[in-house]
Amino acid sequence: DRFTPLGAPGRKKVARFLGDRKVPKHRRAYHPILDSAQGIICVLGQEIDERCRVSDTTRHCLLIRWECSSG
Repeated sequence: DRFTPLGAPGRKKVARFLGDRKVPKHRRAYHPILDSAQGIICVLGQEIDERCRVSDTTRHCLLIRWECSSG
């Protein structure tokens, strides 16, 4: 799966994005993907997709509270 991280110049595979962020492979499952019919909205705990950014024309926002317990 690919998405465009906020502020990034282009699309990136989620695994590559997490690797670039130095998230160890065994911890990547703790960052689930929130998606829609149009594609990935965000990698929870990391970054939103560029198309979901807040701008001057934004009329509604969705607040998601996510807590991760590594057990």
